[in-house]
Amino acid sequence: MDKGVDAIPDEIAELQSDAFHVGFVPNTGSYRKLLPLLQSVSAPDDLIVIADDDVIYNRNWLDRLGDAAEARPRDIVCCRARQSRRNALGGLRPYKKWPYVNRELRDKRLLPIGVGGVAYRRGFFPDLSIFDGCNELAFCKDDLFLKFCTHAHIESVTRIANGESLFSIIETGETLFSLNKRSYPRFGKPDGLLAGLVRTKRSASVLRSLGLLTTENDKTNQVLADHFGFNPYQ
Repeated sequence: MDKGVDAIPDEIAELQSDAFHVGFVPNTGSYRKLLPLLQSVSAPDDLIVIADDDVIYNRNWLDRLGDAAEARPRDIVCCRARQSRRNALGGLRPYKKWPYVNRELRDKRLLPIGVGGVAYRRGFFPDLSIFDGCNELAFCKDDLFLKFCTHAHIESVTRIANGESLFSIIETGETLFSLNKRSYPRFGKPDGLLAGLVRTKRSASVLRSLGLLTTENDKTNQVLADHFGFNPYQ
């Protein structure tokens, strides 16, 4: 988790106006960009858009998300999403085998990815006690946690057209995104022959397909499925 800042920087504070407010919240991890705002508004139709601070957004980004959210008020709307995939036995394939959606698509099983920006309604979170223990269940994996939180309260998920063209990620070396995607054998740390296979891209792909190689996101998805008692990707 990044260290955050101790106070609002002067250059940001100077931007405040009747139409633009900057709030300071404690550094409670990745949920700090959404939970304090959910606690401060109550109208079910209030639109809330989250974004990351290491991304440059197109000047039309917010308009595009807002327009799509107005067109489908019961949907979560996003610029980037992953689509879950199943193996030959009907089980979920590992997270790294879930492709990014490259077109406009509406499907309740999509996983919205926060880096591109995601539009929610306050009403998608009717009971905020659902966030109790969120850091213990899904530390720095808010995309996965929010998927489970909202699934029962939405109609679908919409990935807007040309969403990837609306933002650019600032490259800063190893990121939370790369750490959560790092692969591990399902049973313990890589050792001996298995470690060699993990280091080989083609072999690692085969191991993932067999369900023998998983990521931190796969582990967290299972923890959340056990906690909530359902799987939103079914």
